[in-house]
Amino acid sequence: QSRARPMAMLPVDNLSGVVMVYGDRYAIVWVVRLSERGAQVLWRSSALEGGPIQDILVEDLDGRGGHDIIVRTQGGQAFVFDDTYSSRWSSVNEDFRAVNAMAIAQLDADPAFEILMVADNQVLWYDGDQFVREQQFPQVYANVVEVAVGNVDTDRELEIVLNSGRVLDALTADAEWETQPFGLQISLIDIDGDGIQEVIGYGQPNQGTIRIFDVDERQEKPFQ
Repeated sequence: QSRARPMAMLPVDNLSGVVMVYGDRYAIVWVVRLSERGAQVLWRSSALEGGPIQDILVEDLDGRGGHDIIVRTQGGQAFVFDDTYSSRWSSVNEDFRAVNAMAIAQLDADPAFEILMVADNQVLWYDGDQFVREQQFPQVYANVVEVAVGNVDTDRELEIVLNSGRVLDALTADAEWETQPFGLQISLIDIDGDGIQEVIGYGQPNQGTIRIFDVDERQEKPFQ
């Protein structure tokens, strides 16, 4: 499994200090203000279905100026809370068993972000405003624990990158490259300044090194 990253910062302007959101092993999400006076709990959720918190993301999903807290549990459920901490959506009543990986990206022309998921080994996404399932591809992708979205080649279109070594066209899911697994965790970073992101993989079993993959050139770059 990938390393849990159940922590993010909230862009709250009307409070002094910084505001952090994090999840614990009891499946509870906490929002805490940190200041010179110490820590103040602003909100805590009830225990969420699906066990300990695996991921927390923060984004203005509908593009209206607020912020949303997007949560994934280790048991494979996803939840969205708005900036009043009210529930906007959850995957509990959806027709898949588990969310294997999750990311936030703008994948179409409307101003809302999409919640991109690999759920039951299939790539799908939900609109971040109405939370309708806008796309689901039939292909099956096993052993995915992380997903990222970016421009990793020269076609100026977005790609979906799976840590299992697959690079897909974001709109059609056509395979653009398939190689060895990138790692248990991935990041997309333009490391050479050419405007195209490289895939940075780390956490490969039995390996402690960072690996760099150039999708445009279809090769792994040496790490010195």
